[in-house]
Amino acid sequence: FLSDRNMKQAENVRRQLAGIARKTQLADETSDMLTMSIRKAFVEGFFMQCAHLDESGKHYMTVRDQQMVAIHPSSFLQHKPEWVLYHETVVTDRCYMRNATAIPPEMLIEVSPKFYHPDRCKLHDHAKKMLRRALPRAKSTK
Repeated sequence: FLSDRNMKQAENVRRQLAGIARKTQLADETSDMLTMSIRKAFVEGFFMQCAHLDESGKHYMTVRDQQMVAIHPSSFLQHKPEWVLYHETVVTDRCYMRNATAIPPEMLIEVSPKFYHPDRCKLHDHAKKMLRRALPRAKSTK
């Protein structure tokens, strides 16, 4: 459900982001480019708070501590992307990721190559395989 307080907070955040976009000339970018720029900024700040689908495709494994998690039921995601970035985990009857967004694996390689480049990362083989598939699409692997 929507609450008045949350809607006011969302409007305040939108106003702040619009101001930042104007100051940094991001307002000239198309909507898709702006969305990708914001996602990249989130990945730069939260690159350790990503999770990938396990081999079965049913559960996610966090990058930081290899914990089995699921996307929170209140999430707007209607599909199960290979990789997600999340803000926090919440433990109820299961461990859930809250505030999750889909992240293309090539973006992880571009933004944090020391951690996500398939030749250098210390992730499970399945995660490395997904990153290796995305490597040709990555713009720069530094």
